[in-house]
Amino acid sequence: MILIIGSEDEAHSLHMYNALKNRNIDTEYFDSRQYPENIILSYSENTEGYLKINNKKTNLNDIQGIYWRWFYGVQYKQYEDDFISQMVLRERTSALNSLLCSLNCNFVNSYKAIQMHKTKAYQLNLMHKNSIRVPKTLITNDKDALIEFYEQNNKNVIYKPVLGGAMTQKLTDNDLISDRLSELQESPVQLQECIDGVDIRVFAMGNNIYPAEIRANTIDFRDY
Repeated sequence: MILIIGSEDEAHSLHMYNALKNRNIDTEYFDSRQYPENIILSYSENTEGYLKINNKKTNLNDIQGIYWRWFYGVQYKQYEDDFISQMVLRERTSALNSLLCSLNCNFVNSYKAIQMHKTKAYQLNLMHKNSIRVPKTLITNDKDALIEFYEQNNKNVIYKPVLGGAMTQKLTDNDLISDRLSELQESPVQLQECIDGVDIRVFAMGNNIYPAEIRANTIDFRDY
């Protein structure tokens, strides 16, 4: 059985699900929004156990592979006592994450790879330490540091989320008004020098490297 972490709401997950089904491969979605109310898990220290999804019970040893496309997160349930709410969330998260770390099957991508994907600034740090050129970058929630970085790079700067999930945009003087800068009190932002040119994406699959060239007339090629 192949487990797809995602749902039919997400295009890539749906495509993979249909492709596997067309090959008569037993496939099931793992939609974390359904956990733990409608997804039951049970496992021991040697990872023997089962998942029950939509009342369908699957032994963990029968899971041959996992395609990790879209994890919706573990759902938070509000109780009258906020401490209880936090405890329940912690226990839900730990039980699921521990299982995903322990499963002995083919992962695309692995739990550890997904966690690394969430620390983009750390990846930049590793590349810099290994003499790989990266754009000048600043992650900050200090408005003065933001303005200084903007001016040091001749006002040719982009900004984007630290983790991802939103479009990359060009920083302009209009962003330096007090109302916009006050938003830094809510969350840090990632700034980088803007480097003009062709966008090249590189994917690694096993020992194979697949580069792709993307040409677009926008700062973020997804913004078309």
